[in-house]
Amino acid sequence: GGGGGGGGVSAAATAGAAGGSSGAYVEGIFSVNGPLAVSIGAGGTAGTSAGGNGGAAGSTSLGSLLSATGGYGGGGTTNNQSGAATTAAGVATGGSVLNVNGLSGRAPNGGLGGSGGSAFSSQGGEGHYSSGSGTGGFPGSAGGGANGFSVAVTGGAGASGYMIIEEYA
Repeated sequence: GGGGGGGGVSAAATAGAAGGSSGAYVEGIFSVNGPLAVSIGAGGTAGTSAGGNGGAAGSTSLGSLLSATGGYGGGGTTNNQSGAATTAAGVATGGSVLNVNGLSGRAPNGGLGGSGGSAFSSQGGEGHYSSGSGTGGFPGSAGGGANGFSVAVTGGAGASGYMIIEEYA
């Protein structure tokens, strides 16, 4: 699944925002006869520079065989209260090889934004000082929370999910 977005901070904020949580990873081997619906989860939106929370990400699935749900957004802040970190993350189901649940984003540390949850093989976005930074890199990784030092900054956007299908004859 996709990674959740990191929280943003307003110009009045002196505390950091939380990073989003990552999406799940699932892998399986199946014998399939006929078409299956494919859905790729979008990454969560970045929290706004008005102190908005990061957005939840979409789920990735292959018919009813595999499902990797997306991560959740990190909390933003408009004052000296740290943005709330989410403990919920993406959940993997249906994998006959691997089912790896996502990881929660980190809580902020004072004015420093929390990093986004790591995906199966890559870390999430870091806390950051400038809008457009701290995005989740590898598919499924979450965006980092904005640093809160009395400057309005958006959170980092989460990365979308992905799917690899291989055919063996």
